[in-house]
Amino acid sequence: MKNSNNIIQFTDFLNGELSEQEAKSFIKRLSQDTDLAQDFEAFRLYKFKQEQKKMLLAARSELAAILAKQEETAEKEEVEAEQLEEVETRVITIGGQKSNFRWGWAVAACLGAGLIIFGSIKYNSWQKEKLANLEKQRQRELLEKQKQLQTPPVDLATKIPSLLAEPVELKGISDKMGEKMTALNDAIDEVAQQGAIKDLEDLGNPVKVPQERPTGETYGAGENSGTVPTPKTSPQITAAEEQYRRLLLGIGYLKENQLDKALANLNKVNSEQLQADVAWYKSLVLIQQKKYAEAKAELQKIESNPQYGSKAKELLGGIPQ
Repeated sequence: MKNSNNIIQFTDFLNGELSEQEAKSFIKRLSQDTDLAQDFEAFRLYKFKQEQKKMLLAARSELAAILAKQEETAEKEEVEAEQLEEVETRVITIGGQKSNFRWGWAVAACLGAGLIIFGSIKYNSWQKEKLANLEKQRQRELLEKQKQLQTPPVDLATKIPSLLAEPVELKGISDKMGEKMTALNDAIDEVAQQGAIKDLEDLGNPVKVPQERPTGETYGAGENSGTVPTPKTSPQITAAEEQYRRLLLGIGYLKENQLDKALANLNKVNSEQLQADVAWYKSLVLIQQKKYAEAKAELQKIESNPQYGSKAKELLGGIPQ
């Protein structure tokens, strides 16, 4: 590598020892300097291979210790078997005569030998199972380490604005609410954004419905006589459209960084059809409010969702533990 300082910075970045500002600056340098990016990739692969080698050596060392323990146990069992055979020989022969208890001792010896053999088999089986589990754990650790080395940490400060810039796509929306969604997506500046939000707010206000004059008590005279009708109001949208209106308001206020208003509107959406959309936009609000535990809970709801799953998993990888 051309600069030894790069090696120090590469190491600090991979070990997570850079500050947030230093990490941002380093990632920006990688995106602008092709040679530096190639050097970093080569160094990352080198460090990964070194880590892999250390883990393999540790696994081999542990395996050697287990095998040595097994060998020691086998030798001990062999010595115990020889001692048992010697005791049996002395007991069943007394003064050149067969002992009256020779059959009892013979049976006891056989039972003892059987127990030793059975215990040895069980011990060896347990050791093999332990070794297999150990190897699986090592493989999982290697894969996790490789994933960490290959995937740079998600920078939430830069990721959230890029996600908010993406167009809103809601399914099952009516034509009237679809127009409001398009207006929200097409807003190119703060004025247009605020105008789209005001239209959504106004859409929630009921309108007066003209009433015919009923017959009955009259006032005035001539053709203008009649009763005073009671004014009536009617909502501009259906109950289902109201759910979309609240969701779009929440998204609009989120884009305007009015987080409390965004969360208040999102919390009023209870339509089962929109729960994945609500969870996604609520998580973006909560991350910006630094309520990471609540944001994580919302993202976990949609990890398997076709529309939001991959983005949810990416954000989960960047949320502080």
